[in-house]
Amino acid sequence: MNTSHTDRSAIRALFESALDIEPGERNEWLAFHCPDPADRAEVERLLLADSSRPGHVVDQTFDRVLDAVGEASSGAPPAGTRVGAFTLHEQLGEGGSSIVFRASREQDGVKQYVALKLLRRNLYTDDERRRFRDERRALSQLQHPGIARLIEGGLTEAGSPYIALDLIEGESIVEHARSRTLDLPQRLRLFVDVCRAVEAAHRALIVHRDLKPSNVMVTPSGEVKLLDFGIAKLLDTADADGTQTHHAPMTPAYAAPEQFLRGQITTATDVYSLGVLLGELITGHRHEQGDSRTPSAQVDDTAAAQAQMANARAMRRQLRGDLDNIVLKATAEEPERRYASAGAFADDIERHLLGEPVIAHPPSQLYRARKFVGRHRGGVITTTLFVLALFALLGLTLWQAHAARQEALRANTVRDFVVGLFDTARAHMPRDQRPTPEALVEQAQRNLAQPTKLDAVTQADLLRTLGEVSLSLSNFSQAESLFGQAQILAQTAGDEDASRNAQVLRADAMQRAGHAAEAVAALNPVLVELGATPSVTLLRAYAVMAAAEMDLGKPDAAIAHRRDEVRIARNVYGADSTDALAAAFEIGSALVEANRFPEAITTLAPLLVKWHDLHAPEDDRYVDALSNLAIANDGVGDLAAGEARFRELLALKKRIYTPPHDAIARSMQDLAAILQREERYPEAETLLNEALAMQRQVFGEDHREIAVTYDTLGGLMDRQRRFPEANANYLAAIGVCERTHIKQEVCTRARNNLGMSFYRQGRLDEAKHEMSQALAERRALFGNDDPTIAYSLSTLSNVAVKQNDFELATRLCAEALDILHRNGRDATREAALTRNSYAQALFKAGRNDEALREIDQSLTDWQRVEPEGKARHVMMLVLKAQILTNLNRPADVKAAVEQAIALKAQPSDLPAATRQLLRTLSGDSTLYPDPGPETPTHR
Repeated sequence: MNTSHTDRSAIRALFESALDIEPGERNEWLAFHCPDPADRAEVERLLLADSSRPGHVVDQTFDRVLDAVGEASSGAPPAGTRVGAFTLHEQLGEGGSSIVFRASREQDGVKQYVALKLLRRNLYTDDERRRFRDERRALSQLQHPGIARLIEGGLTEAGSPYIALDLIEGESIVEHARSRTLDLPQRLRLFVDVCRAVEAAHRALIVHRDLKPSNVMVTPSGEVKLLDFGIAKLLDTADADGTQTHHAPMTPAYAAPEQFLRGQITTATDVYSLGVLLGELITGHRHEQGDSRTPSAQVDDTAAAQAQMANARAMRRQLRGDLDNIVLKATAEEPERRYASAGAFADDIERHLLGEPVIAHPPSQLYRARKFVGRHRGGVITTTLFVLALFALLGLTLWQAHAARQEALRANTVRDFVVGLFDTARAHMPRDQRPTPEALVEQAQRNLAQPTKLDAVTQADLLRTLGEVSLSLSNFSQAESLFGQAQILAQTAGDEDASRNAQVLRADAMQRAGHAAEAVAALNPVLVELGATPSVTLLRAYAVMAAAEMDLGKPDAAIAHRRDEVRIARNVYGADSTDALAAAFEIGSALVEANRFPEAITTLAPLLVKWHDLHAPEDDRYVDALSNLAIANDGVGDLAAGEARFRELLALKKRIYTPPHDAIARSMQDLAAILQREERYPEAETLLNEALAMQRQVFGEDHREIAVTYDTLGGLMDRQRRFPEANANYLAAIGVCERTHIKQEVCTRARNNLGMSFYRQGRLDEAKHEMSQALAERRALFGNDDPTIAYSLSTLSNVAVKQNDFELATRLCAEALDILHRNGRDATREAALTRNSYAQALFKAGRNDEALREIDQSLTDWQRVEPEGKARHVMMLVLKAQILTNLNRPADVKAAVEQAIALKAQPSDLPAATRQLLRTLSGDSTLYPDPGPETPTHR
């Protein structure tokens, strides 16, 4: 061979670029990029060698490889190969740049399946590997229901990058539309979901760069999932300064012109690919580079058959006009002529679906008149009204033409601002770092403080966007400041809508920062100004107001505003939309927070069924609603339903979140609480300790959730008579509350539980002191009619019985039961326990007939709400036997005692007094011996 060194470099660049092209598309790509037959033959020989030994061709000196490409024997790694923490199973697919396997790993006894993409191209230099890690870290933080998560990534020992992604079962969007014979509106709505997912990634400063049908999957339930988001960037070996040195991964059929020309990759690149994808979705034909025909002109009988849609004539009629213009705008050669964002692309499609004028259509009086009449056909009947409408539309058209010019100028100015933002941020940072969202927000603030070409309205829009970013980063003070600046600018520009929106967002930041009263004060005038007209701003205002009112201990007002939120959401999004359902979920959440569990169940259960019927995603909204339903089931004593819901939640959260995560810990905590009441102590203790360790990693030592876990651990120890450990955990929970100044139910509950622990140890004065303080704190927080007041009264009645104040004890229990009845909680675990205390007080007061009635009801309720609660069941039966003894009914006494013995409760779970009474009542001195000091407790 006589190939020069320069020629060899060119061949290597062609070879490496061709590696990232799907095998079925390489001929087309090589024909365009490699017209010289000799060069093409060399590249094809290298590709053939690489297909036999993936990733090994460039391991050697390239000159040697080019001179002698030998036979290769190794193919894809066999099943069972370990890649990082994963074990490879069957091969799912193979492309020019990678091989995809089904793979799995096991964590904490749970097997997780992923799609593992093993990239062919090795990373050799430290700089390449560092950039790979940085991009992988950024992508792992990209969370959206429509985007398959990047779970993990790394490098094999040979330097080959690999990426583990969500394993998505489904088919490409084009195949899904064809196999389900979706009509045009259904295809367009599906595509809008794709755009919204892309828009979310763009907001996170991530561009896909390789959008195509095989990367846009639809699950059997109809949920869109975008694959390989940002993978092309991971494969790109651009230098730190952005100078591309090797290849830019892409699929030619869907690549934007700037990708072929090695131009700047921007969000407009993805918009182009989306345009090609939309054209293929609605016509069955793929857009070809340089083809200026409209989609409707590409439709023929073959296309109609392939798309499984209407006949060719009907398809052309449906596409002609708006959809032609939308696709052509998205696939414009020049990036600046395309849609400004994926969101703007989606907005235009939605306008088309609603029969409104689209941005892509050239301004035309006739066009807008036709749209107007189409939307208001019933209202434009007479010629007079039609003529009047045309005159009105003439003025509207002139105004909108001017507005369009202003919007174009504004878009260009914003683009320049954003480009400048990235350049400035990069200039002030080391080359081996990428600007974080926090750094970009701060830099943008500094840039906006300088003289700028941006008008006041645009500056306000940017400040609101920056505020939303700060809000998502939990930087509430910065978010409030940015929203405040936006509000002032909007007022200066006379944009009242933007001003009110900024004020609502500012109130949101206040509420999240814990300043609920200030948030309510900020919202009140806005709600007056907005009136009852449905809008997104009004929707958010009600949501923030409800959250603030709940913080202020006003649950009725909060629930009322949640109902207002649902009403507005149905008007804005549609009665059967997932957004409207999600708003309705918040009513259930508020009811649970207010301890109104029966109402919460009747609210949430049918909503979750409807969510499934709509094939909506199991996102954070669904997770929260399911969690609240589990809490409500538990709250009304349906223990089996509560446990099933909490186990479902824990499994779901382990699929969604990467540990350590507070959401996983919270589900462990909830499940442990139910297992504790079922006396499954070892499993409960293991879960709680895992939860506490995870929460410490997430929150540190002082946080509300840490206090909750300490309190729950205290209860677990208490039930096992491990009093020193119980007291230590309760005091730890109270300590967290005092150090962080938390004023919530967890704090009063921990104090009341500490009092109960003292009571069980016979330390009655200390018990009464702690319980009385807890009762006072609860009255201050929740008023006099809250269920938690009933719990405090019930525990205080136990102390009163021990101190022989039976009159006080019966009065406290009667008041507690009355409160529970008014709150619809007669059939709960707490009601059964309170009734048991009432029976005990009546028995001690000598009112045996009343006591027997109450203990019988208590036993019935207990067997329903906690059938596994054997120790408490035994204690209730012993009390019943005592009452029957006083009533001189020996046969019934014997039956009650035999029933108690048959339960076979663990002796260590029973108080010493109960064990002694059983021995006395049964006449068997060997029954239930007291456990010695060495007897192991349940752990």
